[in-house]
Amino acid sequence: MENEQDTELEAQEPEIQPEPEPEPSQDEIYKSLLLEFLGFYPEFKSLFFKIEKVEKKEDNETPDNGNTENIGGDTENPSDSENGNTETQDLDLPESENKDITDLPNEPSEPTETETPTFEYEEVEVFNEVAFYNWVSVFRRVSCLYPEFKNVKDCKKIPLFALVAHYFVYQGFASSIGILSQKGLVASSSVGDVSVSYQSSPYANKGNDFSYFLSLTPYGMEYLAWLQRQAGLLYVN
Repeated sequence: MENEQDTELEAQEPEIQPEPEPEPSQDEIYKSLLLEFLGFYPEFKSLFFKIEKVEKKEDNETPDNGNTENIGGDTENPSDSENGNTETQDLDLPESENKDITDLPNEPSEPTETETPTFEYEEVEVFNEVAFYNWVSVFRRVSCLYPEFKNVKDCKKIPLFALVAHYFVYQGFASSIGILSQKGLVASSSVGDVSVSYQSSPYANKGNDFSYFLSLTPYGMEYLAWLQRQAGLLYVN
């Protein structure tokens, strides 16, 4: 009977459920999307992750064992202090040692060599927060302009990231790493005084402003190639 009661009590005990994991923040979600974006376009990685040299910090602190020494200080003889004898004895120094310091001849001091401190540096990867928030603003803008990318999954991320890269380059956020929007096809160039002339884009003469806008970056051309294979997709200029 006791065993049956024990089994019934064990069955009635509530099961301890694991605590639910906290939901990721918006920044964490966008950072995971950024890492996926960099997987498709690794040429942007140097914009978001920079290598900086930082001085190494060394711990030169010595442990304090509680042993303090009185170096160069005057110590009292405990036997004298206990007996009340605190009188100091006058030492008879020779006259040569009692001379004033100003009477001593000035000897030329030898030049001392100053050692230049040496520092050791280590390379640390630093995340560029400014470039990240610029990317987030472009990502959110594209998601609002193109509602079909509101909930992206699997292969739909490819045209989305191509469109984000196009807007990101077009707005000049990647100019610091040499990725610029195109002004057209290069017609001629010269070395002296550096002059470059461009041809107008073939899309500019067709009256299709949206195609011309996408042709300004290779990422826009990639999105345009994907767009031409789709049917019934609205153009947003």
